[in-house]
Amino acid sequence: MDVGYRNVKLTTVVDVWLAATSIQSIITVSTDKGVSDYMIAKQLIELRTKKGISQEQLANELGVSRQAISKWETGIGHPDTDNLIKLVSYYDSSADYILFGKKDDAAKESIFSDMNFVKALVFFGMLVGIISITVLIVLFVIL
Repeated sequence: MDVGYRNVKLTTVVDVWLAATSIQSIITVSTDKGVSDYMIAKQLIELRTKKGISQEQLANELGVSRQAISKWETGIGHPDTDNLIKLVSYYDSSADYILFGKKDDAAKESIFSDMNFVKALVFFGMLVGIISITVLIVLFVIL
């Protein structure tokens, strides 16, 4: 049996089996990371249809081919880092939403809660500083 895979000639059943299990392990590893091409595809289709544009229009905006957009939206491929950044900017979305389906509001809430914590720490620091200065002034006046 002669089967070709990525310019490698597989001649035995064992070679074919090893190639198949290698492909399966690659698929398993990529889905274990939490990012799948199909999840990305779903988010990209949703964002594009909400914007009301065609694949061709999006391709022109990003400077890629319509076929690339089609591959991303069918799960055959996924955007590289540069194109992911362009998509995030174009859709005014987040990479978390495109890659993992996490809603933008959840990410923003997390950022705002972190900011509120930082503001509280700054306020507390200022309050401690004011009290310290007041105590030093009182001590200076008394002594």
